[in-house]
Amino acid sequence: MKENKLKTIVKLVAILIIIFISFIGIYKQDLNKMKNIVKPYNFVNDLLGYREIIFKIENSNTENEEEDNTKQELKKSDLDKTKTILEKRLKSFGVTDYNIGIDYSDGSVYLKIPEDSNTDHTISNLFQVGKFEIKDADDSTKIFLSNNDIEKVLVSYSAAETGGTIANLRIEFNKNGKEVLKEISSGEYATKQEETNTTTTETTDDQNENVEAEDANVSEENNEIDENESDASENETQKKIVLSIDDNDLITTSFDDPVETGVLGMTLNAATTDEETLKNSLQYGSTISTILNSGVLPFKYTNAENVYTETDINLSLYVKIICIVTIFSLIVLIIKFKLKGAIASIYFIGYEALLLLLIRYTNVQITIESFVAGAIVLLVNYIINYNLLKFEETNIELKNKEIAKVFKEIIIKIIPIFIISIIFVFVKWSKISCFGMVLFWGLILSILYNYLIVTLGKE
Repeated sequence: MKENKLKTIVKLVAILIIIFISFIGIYKQDLNKMKNIVKPYNFVNDLLGYREIIFKIENSNTENEEEDNTKQELKKSDLDKTKTILEKRLKSFGVTDYNIGIDYSDGSVYLKIPEDSNTDHTISNLFQVGKFEIKDADDSTKIFLSNNDIEKVLVSYSAAETGGTIANLRIEFNKNGKEVLKEISSGEYATKQEETNTTTTETTDDQNENVEAEDANVSEENNEIDENESDASENETQKKIVLSIDDNDLITTSFDDPVETGVLGMTLNAATTDEETLKNSLQYGSTISTILNSGVLPFKYTNAENVYTETDINLSLYVKIICIVTIFSLIVLIIKFKLKGAIASIYFIGYEALLLLLIRYTNVQITIESFVAGAIVLLVNYIINYNLLKFEETNIELKNKEIAKVFKEIIIKIIPIFIISIIFVFVKWSKISCFGMVLFWGLILSILYNYLIVTLGKE
């Protein structure tokens, strides 16, 4: 008896931990703040509102009707490339639920994405051409490195020796880029070291008078020499390179040491302890990384339309209804079955917490249909719990047989629903598919959870 009580306590503690993780989260230090590492829900556009955007090719003209087939095919391939690059950027920006279309007649791009706190940032950076160049600071025609020389771009942060945190951008070049970078960093773009030549002369007492006598003349001559040296130094300025993206200069610099690793690193901010400053620097670096890693857009686009459409679905209302019905149902269990009902209520909330985690980590999209499926599986689980509580614990052997009988009857009854859920999963219409996935996972979890957690080892 004591052993079973201990098992029950262990189960309850484990379930309470699961409930805490699912409804509150797990937090760890990220930069200067605590971040929830539990995967968020994946909502569809209809629940949170969405943005509809149209981008058109800048200064585009209608193609000449006499254009040959080769050029027509090239244009289509460029537009296909545009779509591929934009999809890469959207995923890198964290946008997974989107609709994108290309008008092959004029190259216009139609985009529909969910509305959230990052939408404006995504739209403002998504259509950057992404032309990368390292060129001479004084002669822009001397281009040494371009996108074709980049292997990958990374962004990170590190602790500064003087305290605070620094955001870093790391550009790794391919074989050809590595050779070019080594050449220019060790050649005329290497930082010139200032050299000072000191001449020492020894004078005797007899010479001192002559030196003093010539002071005035020497002073005048030195003034002329200083002016000449100043003019010469202006003519012999340090040669520098410019790193630019879409003709916007990021840095102008020379190389203190030859770069032989093929890696060019740059800091994005001074050492800081300010969370907002560091966050902005990392976002800036991440945006550069996304644009350069995805490729160069074949065309330059301009924003022609940007419309926000608000959802007419009150998501919080559905959540409140489910919560109210759940609480009322659990109160019924507690009133009718006392302590057993209270324990069963905790088990029920534990099932709900596990289901929510399962939905998140199986990438099920949250739709209104998902809510309906969730309500169905919660009802099924409640019925199972209610039937299990009706058994008395006086005859363990008989009770276990009755429990097995109940499970068999329940499984037989839900087989048709289970088959329907599998069929719905493979329907191409996403709303029906999401309904089927929640139903599928919910039913499987309900049977396993109630057998392994609620009844196994229970006397």
